[in-house]
Amino acid sequence: MATVLLAVIVALTLSHAVPAFTTFRQFQWFDAYLSGNVNPFVNANAWSGAWGAVFSVGIPVFLCGLIQWLVQDWWWGLPEFLFSLVILFLCWGPRDLDQDVDRLVHGQSRDDRSEALQGLPEEPPAPALALECQVIVDQVFLAALRRWFGVLLWFLIAGPAGALLYRLAKRASESAQLRANVGQAHALGLDRLVSILDWPAAQLMTFGLALAADFDAAINAWREFHIGNGRGWFVPGADFMLAAARASVDAEDEALRAEDETLERKSTQLSAQEAMALVWRVLILWLAILALLVLAGWVS
Repeated sequence: MATVLLAVIVALTLSHAVPAFTTFRQFQWFDAYLSGNVNPFVNANAWSGAWGAVFSVGIPVFLCGLIQWLVQDWWWGLPEFLFSLVILFLCWGPRDLDQDVDRLVHGQSRDDRSEALQGLPEEPPAPALALECQVIVDQVFLAALRRWFGVLLWFLIAGPAGALLYRLAKRASESAQLRANVGQAHALGLDRLVSILDWPAAQLMTFGLALAADFDAAINAWREFHIGNGRGWFVPGADFMLAAARASVDAEDEALRAEDETLERKSTQLSAQEAMALVWRVLILWLAILALLVLAGWVS
């Protein structure tokens, strides 16, 4: 686990210190695989069914896990560490979240800020996201879940294979072109897989948010969401996390609708900066807890 913590720190440092390295985060091979190129499963009935993700996402993840197993214990674990670091770095992102939020914060005009907001999701949304405080907070936290925390949690659970599972499932589920390539039933199966993968990461993010911000506000929002939706405590997805995030960020939507450009810009900056600061605090809390577990010898 100590090597896992080291891999996380190195991958995070490289992402921020050497942004040019992010150009290596390419998954065109996966896109080509889903489109049917060099894919022996594309014409099988199972491919177009609800369990098609076993082939679309499962095969690359299985091969990654096989390599992970083959290189373990070689040369005092160095090949395993390097392989883990490479896979984690490739799955982290794909773009730098700080830079995307900075474009939103420092946009010169309302149109610039609105355009930057559309860049937070993996694919430009349709219809376009409204420039409102709650939407800004939601998109910053959703981007953090997709780019950082989901990858990190499954990397901690299953190593490189877990990180790759999360990234490929997200990519296949959120790309309109890839969804069209695999068919409706297959795409719905991917959606269910992503909801399952997101749920524990979003729960732990909510818990971290409660510790890093206003505990009562975050927990009360989390509880009220589950009580109000009438679907019990296991709700797939991450809407409960967004409820806690909104309760933890103090911003007013009325300012964004004001005609005063200065007031609107200030409110945008406040919402984005507060949300991003909380995301960083939660990430640092996760890493601190992991470091304490390693130091205490509870994980090896």
